[in-house]
This record gives sequence, C-alpha cells and structure tokens, in this order.
Amino acid sequence: ARLSEGLGKRVMDDVRAVAGEMRAAEDTLLTQRAAQARLARRSALDFGVARLLVALALAVVAVSVERNFERRHLILTQETQARAAAERQALAAALTLQQIETFNKNILDHSGDCIQVLEPDGRVVLVNRPGLALLEVDDPNGLVGDSWTTTWLDDAGLARQAIDDAIAKGEGRFHAFRPTVKGTPKWWDVIVTPI
Repeated sequence: ARLSEGLGKRVMDDVRAVAGEMRAAEDTLLTQRAAQARLARRSALDFGVARLLVALALAVVAVSVERNFERRHLILTQETQARAAAERQALAAALTLQQIETFNKNILDHSGDCIQVLEPDGRVVLVNRPGLALLEVDDPNGLVGDSWTTTWLDDAGLARQAIDDAIAKGEGRFHAFRPTVKGTPKWWDVIVTPI
C-alpha cells in the first residue's frame, strides 16, 4: 500500500509538472503567435512601402530595401520554425499527460475496492468504477463535487475526523453503516489516506 501511495504521489507530481509545462508552453505559444501576427502585419506594410520606394527611388535605395526585406523574411522564417517546435513540444506533453491519466484510471478501475478521491474539504473529485458499483450509483456526476462527509449521515463526524486524521497523521479510519444509493444496507470499513 505504501509503494502504491508513493507511486501515486510520484505520478500525480509528474502530472502536475507536465500540466505546468503545458500551461507555460501554451502561454509562450500565444505570446509568439501575437508577436508573429504583429510582425506579419508590419512586414506586409513594410513590403508595400518598399515596393513603392523601389518604383520611385534610385537603384541603390531599391537594393537596400530588398536586403531589409530579406532580413525580415529570414527572421519570420526562424520564428515560424521556433513556433512549430513549441507546438510539437506541447503536443508531446499533451500526449504524455493523456497516457498518464489513462494509466491512473486503469489502476483505479482495476481495484475491487470503492476508491474515492477527495479534496481536503471533503468534496468528491473522482470515484472509480468498482466504487460506483458498490455504491450502486448509475451516474458518477451525481457524486462529483458533493460533500463526502454528509453522505455518511449520522456518522458525518467520523468521516470528517478521518479526513483530518489523514491530513495530520497520514491515515484516518472508521467503520460505519451506510446504505447504498439504491437503499441496500451495507457496513463499510473506511481508510482515508493523503495522496
């Protein structure tokens, strides 16, 4: 159990790190796209002015303007290549994140236990597939976002204490009676651990 907690923590840390990198890559990409749009507008205007000057100016001026255009074209090409590289990195990060999420979901869904991921305040974030079956829940969206502690009715205090103990001591436990959503009576042995 400690090994899977450590693996789960490392995987979640990796997921958070990849998500942070993806947000940073998206921000960088958006900044680059805005700069490229400004550069493209500026280049188009410069190109129009350059063509007018070439038509009206001496051959020496025309050569200077053409060199300037070539330099800007080179810069634009380099920036476009950099943007493409950033997009490839963002896509690779997104694929890695998707693979990690699929892996985590498979681990949770292949457990025979009811596993619920909670926020520290007790709100339900996720319930695994076997958990939905044990709770006799047809629609998981009916649980996500709800207060887990209040579902324990008269034992809500025990549930809250288990969360507090998990946060403070690394594990909280309690035993309580709670019928399923469809009314099937069940006794539950509950362990709450931080991830």
